[in-house]
Amino acid sequence: MKKIKNLIGVLLLILVVMIAATNCSYAKGKFVELDFIPETGNQAILLNNNEVFFPGGWDKPNNKDMVPITAKIYKIKENKLIDLKSTMQIPRNGYYAVQLDNNNILIIGGLPYKNTYKHIVEKYDIESNKFTRVKELETKNFLIPKGVKLDNDRIFTVKGCQAQIFNTKKREYYNVGLPHDVKAFLQFSTSGYGKEVCKNCYTNEFHITPSLVRLKDGRVLIYDNYYSPVKNSMVELFIPTSNSFTSIPLPKNIPLYETSIILNNGKVLFIGGFENTGQVTMFDPNTNTFSKITDLRPGFNGSQGIMLNNNKILLLGGTIRTDDFFWFSNKYLEYAIYDIDKNCIDKKKISTGWGKHYSKQIFNIGSNRILILENKHKTKIYKY
Repeated sequence: MKKIKNLIGVLLLILVVMIAATNCSYAKGKFVELDFIPETGNQAILLNNNEVFFPGGWDKPNNKDMVPITAKIYKIKENKLIDLKSTMQIPRNGYYAVQLDNNNILIIGGLPYKNTYKHIVEKYDIESNKFTRVKELETKNFLIPKGVKLDNDRIFTVKGCQAQIFNTKKREYYNVGLPHDVKAFLQFSTSGYGKEVCKNCYTNEFHITPSLVRLKDGRVLIYDNYYSPVKNSMVELFIPTSNSFTSIPLPKNIPLYETSIILNNGKVLFIGGFENTGQVTMFDPNTNTFSKITDLRPGFNGSQGIMLNNNKILLLGGTIRTDDFFWFSNKYLEYAIYDIDKNCIDKKKISTGWGKHYSKQIFNIGSNRILILENKHKTKIYKY
């Protein structure tokens, strides 16, 4: 009997150890609020000198007037926001901004106040503190473009079914891909959804709200995230060496979302779940295939994430789906830590509300610190 009890004790001990090994350990880290609130509707970029640049834009305090927002520099070390008192020649919001070199920043597309000059491109010179016009886009469809930086400082941008590359040496754009027609697509407007015809397309699929991920082999993965009213069953790869596109079938049970993280092995991890799943999906660039990893609980969507140095991912914002009678939720995810190695949520905080604390932009500023710019909320630094 004693031997049996000892054996049972050993088995229980092993079971406890196994359970402990599979559970996430409690993550250490804290949020520090700063005395700086970012302006709504304008993109910030982290410069090479580890300072944050706000190109500016426009604000509409009433139904008649438009107020240009000046460019600003946020000095992280000094926790100081400096007004550069310089505005874009055509102030606009919803643009894509990228740093070309240590002294020049490119502002691509965007939404002007009077809905004109959508295809404009401006360059900001840090030394002279001036915006100047450069060659305009070939298309006027770049209202809210998405872009990535390729080799040789080339800029690849996508909106709808049109794609272009900006040549930094010649300061001009050129279309990429073979032109063709897309028969019809669903376009969201103030009057609702309706069919429209889009000509002079270059991508294989129409992307209303595309997300772009530059893979380690130089290719660019293009997919529609959860904002899109069009649920494409295909994603695309852009191959810069041939300026061509190739389509990849997307399994029906694999949704892709805004949070995408490139791992050290070159694979891409997607986390999200508009259909009440905190689904974790993996894309393998070696086989061009997607696979489902797990469903996190509770389900959430709309989160943004960034990789931490300890092989964990910081997730911020997003609505939480509960098992209430109504399908929607009145809770949101303030933050969560996803452990890649153990495939589980390490730590999370859920609050009551309507997901208003979606993080606007997240930057890794070194020394185990993450800078978080929230929409109309205080700027925070997460230290881990």
